[in-house]
Amino acid sequence: MAAAAEVVSAELRGSGPVLVQTGQALARFVCPIAFGAAPHSPPPRSRSWP
Repeated sequence: MAAAAEVVSAELRGSGPVLVQTGQALARFVCPIAFGAAPHSPPPRSRSWP
């Protein structure tokens, strides 16, 4: 968050960090769901290498 504040321009000082925080929240929401769904996915097809 502090790194984003340094990169964001002066016009976006208020909304820039909010967008970064929203992205972090979405990632923290989606990652456990994807990790939990991974064991239930079908196994990859075996490939025969020449």
